Amino acid sequence: MEVVELTLPQKNAFASTYLEQTDRVMSFFHYNYKEQKSFEERRKELAERSFPREKLVHVLTNYNKKFNFTNKTLQNISKLKDANTTVVIGGQQAGLLTGPLYSIHKIISIIQLAEQQEQKLGHPVVPVFWIAGEDHDFQEINHVYTSKQGKISKNIIPHKISEKEPVSHVLIDKQITKKWMREVVATYGDREYTKEILQLLEEKIEVSTSYTDFFAHLISSLLPNSGLILVDAQDHAIRELEGPFFEKLITENEKLQQAIKGKELEMKKEQYSLPFTSDDLDTNLFFLSSGNRVLLERTKQGYYWGKHNEVMLKSDELLTFAKTSPQLLSNNVATRPLMQDYVFPTLAFIAGPGEIAYWGLLKDAFSLYNMKMPPVVPRHMVTIIERHIEKRMAHYQLSDKSILLAGTRSEKEAWLKQQTKVDIDSTFRKVKSELEKIHRNLRQEMNTISPSLNEYGKHNLEYLNRQLTNYENKVKKIIVEQQSVDLKRFDDIDIALRPLQAPQERMWSVIYYINRYGLDFCERLLNLELSFNDKHKIIKL
Repeated sequence: MEVVELTLPQKNAFASTYLEQTDRVMSFFHYNYKEQKSFEERRKELAERSFPREKLVHVLTNYNKKFNFTNKTLQNISKLKDANTTVVIGGQQAGLLTGPLYSIHKIISIIQLAEQQEQKLGHPVVPVFWIAGEDHDFQEINHVYTSKQGKISKNIIPHKISEKEPVSHVLIDKQITKKWMREVVATYGDREYTKEILQLLEEKIEVSTSYTDFFAHLISSLLPNSGLILVDAQDHAIRELEGPFFEKLITENEKLQQAIKGKELEMKKEQYSLPFTSDDLDTNLFFLSSGNRVLLERTKQGYYWGKHNEVMLKSDELLTFAKTSPQLLSNNVATRPLMQDYVFPTLAFIAGPGEIAYWGLLKDAFSLYNMKMPPVVPRHMVTIIERHIEKRMAHYQLSDKSILLAGTRSEKEAWLKQQTKVDIDSTFRKVKSELEKIHRNLRQEMNTISPSLNEYGKHNLEYLNRQLTNYENKVKKIIVEQQSVDLKRFDDIDIALRPLQAPQERMWSVIYYINRYGLDFCERLLNLELSFNDKHKIIKL
């Protein structure tokens, strides 16, 4: 594997500015992630705070023992008993077959930054991946994209669930999942490692209770020696640790929302697009009612309710639930970072572009609870280029940067024009222009016979132009057929690197690459030296 770095612009304007760490954007954060002194200061700050370390070690040990990690993970968990141990953390939803590639890139970022900071700080730093099992939008994770014969398909698992049921509560249908998985892997072709990956997937489906379990089992099998620690946000044991902070979120709820709204106004003033908008009565908390996750809002009378009347609770009642049944409560995108910082001694948070934007609204919220926002470090942005794709790009003299930004469309059209001695567009434009002149003279002469022929003449010209257009399209079609082999190669490049004009990492699953390159593929990615320098990484296989 070879790593090449490129500077690519971020589509998210706030995230793009964040990479520059200017004063303008740093007003939304506590730490400059580009300065090592930020991590040193953060470690000292964490040393002055207390965390439920003993209970956390117990919870994490019980959870991670279920999976296929080596002793390195359990040893990392045990390190959390030491007051000097901190974590690098990040999270994602439990996507099927591990979800899009960016989930793997984020996990690798977490592990590598933890290793890097442990060496620089001289204190234990362990990697933690927070599986967002509390999320209830199954439609966001119930599919993978595949490509077959040049067509991209969205392969949705045929499993219907309750509309707002947390994913960690959704029991996996093993028969449906196995059948769906085989259909997906079949699109990748029968390769050297196909039998191995099919066997692994079937084994992990069989031992999984939920789709979150399936995700965790796969991650642990693909990165068994990494020392990674997994945590399910919906784990009842974790909820027990979160109870005291839920009480604080409820007690200070109005102030919390005011803190977030204040940052929204600042972000608007700086002319950034808001990652989300909120209402003054938002609570940023969910309540589990009849198995469904209900977003709570405050009423002016001091109640907490679901806007469809699913639940209506007094403040004291909600506080009682936080104390006695915290598993009924869960966080949204605004309170999850706060809860994470309460439970874990977080040295740094690994974020994608969208996360950077919504974390930018939370500085005052952290301060409200006498905490500082940890350094927010952008995850590795990665594109994988297979050897046959790289050769095709070289053959057509296509640059990595242009393809990653816009795909091959303009280059393909330019190449196609070069393959014929006739400029089709120019030739037909000239013919149509000459026809217009001749036909105009013809209509003028015929109008001397009868003015009623004028409209007929116009329709006749339109008909002739349509026929010329048909002729032009027929010519272009034949050219395309003559060059079909080369044009397919352009399309293959697009499908591999810029599918449906989206970044590769948002579309393809790592299982495609494992099917071609082996079960150790993720470990080989992890062993690459990937710098945290904000540059896009191209990994050439």
